[in-house]
Amino acid sequence: MSGEGINVAIIDEDVDISKMDSNDINLIYHGESTGHHYHGQTVSSLIASKSCGVAKGANVHFFQKTKEKDKQFEQIIEYNKNCVNESDKIIVLSGSWSIKGSEFEKWQQELRNVGCELVCQNNFIRNFTEIRGDDVILDMNEEEKQGFSDDMRQMIEATDLDSLVKIPINRTYHQYKDDGFKYQASYSNSWGIPQAAGLLALYKAKDRTLTFDDFCGLCRKTANEKGVINPAGVLEEVEKRLEKTMQNENNRLEKNDIEDEGR
Repeated sequence: MSGEGINVAIIDEDVDISKMDSNDINLIYHGESTGHHYHGQTVSSLIASKSCGVAKGANVHFFQKTKEKDKQFEQIIEYNKNCVNESDKIIVLSGSWSIKGSEFEKWQQELRNVGCELVCQNNFIRNFTEIRGDDVILDMNEEEKQGFSDDMRQMIEATDLDSLVKIPINRTYHQYKDDGFKYQASYSNSWGIPQAAGLLALYKAKDRTLTFDDFCGLCRKTANEKGVINPAGVLEEVEKRLEKTMQNENNRLEKNDIEDEGR
């Protein structure tokens, strides 16, 4: 599956677009860049680079991470409202951060109202975890957990790993050098979130009604016996959804035609 023509967004540590390989990633910077950080480069690579991204070749709308995420959410909402064509809309926003529960629910719904699904730590850690070989953990130390609210820390500690879909993470991607790659054996939510977001974008481009919750349900339904994500299986289920929707629409049209003939 190709990400060509799909629009996604990232809010992350700043990147210098001049240091990104324009032949490998389609990056659209919103605002003014003030620096370059490997974290922003890496998540952009994972979600959409042509060489090692999940949604290869997708357009990445990049927003520098600030304390005022509300304004960036509003920018994305306004951007989608102004799109003439449905295909031009940003359909997934990826962020390796969390926000307060009530704020998350508010922005998730407001973004969803304009056709964009939000994927960040709030909903990622309820549904996914990363794996390295046979190892499965929620890779957060105590210091990292202190950055979360009390509610979020309690949710992390109460998470049942057996109920989560596992994403393999030990792989190669862009990091550190402007044009270099790094094999990363360790992992964190930061590298899992853009991969889940990239997959969701591929499927949502086919079925615009697909929500993050729908996506998670299909991931669980199709995961292998160890709970590892099965992208091909999810695609089959998305195609079944589309076929069922088409059948329902055809049945509705046929019913309307019969009623019109009766009148």
